Amino acid sequence: MRVALEISRGLSARNIDCKIISGKFKNDILDFIGLEREHFRVFPLMKKFPFSSLFGPTMFSVLNRNIKAASVVHIHFARDLIPFIAGILAILRKKRLIIQTHGMIKSDDRILVKIIDKLITLPIASRCDSILALQKYEQFDLIKVGFNPQRISIIENGMHFPKLFPNLEMKSTPFKVGFISRLAPVKNVKVLAEIAQICRINKLEVKFFVYGPDEGDLNWLIDYISRQNMGEYLSYGGTLKPSETQKVLGELDLLLLPSHYDPFPMIVLEALSVGCPVLVSPLCGISRTLLLINSSYVSDSLDAHDFFSKLVEIMNSKSTSRQSIQDKAREHFSVDSVLDKLIKVYST
Repeated sequence: MRVALEISRGLSARNIDCKIISGKFKNDILDFIGLEREHFRVFPLMKKFPFSSLFGPTMFSVLNRNIKAASVVHIHFARDLIPFIAGILAILRKKRLIIQTHGMIKSDDRILVKIIDKLITLPIASRCDSILALQKYEQFDLIKVGFNPQRISIIENGMHFPKLFPNLEMKSTPFKVGFISRLAPVKNVKVLAEIAQICRINKLEVKFFVYGPDEGDLNWLIDYISRQNMGEYLSYGGTLKPSETQKVLGELDLLLLPSHYDPFPMIVLEALSVGCPVLVSPLCGISRTLLLINSSYVSDSLDAHDFFSKLVEIMNSKSTSRQSIQDKAREHFSVDSVLDKLIKVYST
């Protein structure tokens, strides 16, 4: 959702009419300030597929009415019910259709997925005007699934970079490390806990803060903190509101994201946008770009000891201002260059 917000604000600033249409859970807090939007309540039809089966009583009418009024339809596309319906409606209404997969569609040998791709995913992809991928490897994944390579363009995510307050300190005591993401197995919070334990054994003054909604690993984390008596070193702070994220990042000394797979984590861009150093796994989709900013920002492997080594490097590095980190990140992740490419895709 953060990607849609950034892009929509940028398009609106260029006097391009833009409206976000999305599903909304009962307790969602969506930061749409200053943007035109419309949402519809959703709930999962099947517990086994909580996201793929999201449905709402007014979903069809809201999507149909807004797609009818649009000139271009840009869909965050996955093997999910909502983007499938939106794509079909856009095709039936002969709208210019752009789908952006954000690493959500990979080759999958399961029979059910093969059937879905043949009946829905690929027919929509074959009729859209453009397909957007974040990285080369995502482009290869899409081609492997059966997407037409001639329709695929690579456009990375970008961020607006706020003005920083000059009195923000770079390092604090204890050194504050944050994990801000879904607590899903793929996000690898268990390795974060192991890193915290290594810091404890080595008597480093480091405190780890975990934020994010539970998607399977929260009970494990709470149990680990209690069982290992780690409360002084590792804590869980719940789910952040969108309006709280930037403030928390501004107070951290490091954002650590040891994910097994993350094509383009927007939280990393959010951290860099406020001058907060980051540390990611080598499987992160933007790891190569992060190495250009700072060689300590990418672990050598998924092993906790390699993450620990990089963390120590960052802790012991000569003082680097948040402004200098932001300036380097802006060279690679400015939303302005993304908007230039998108507008060209929209109008081609």
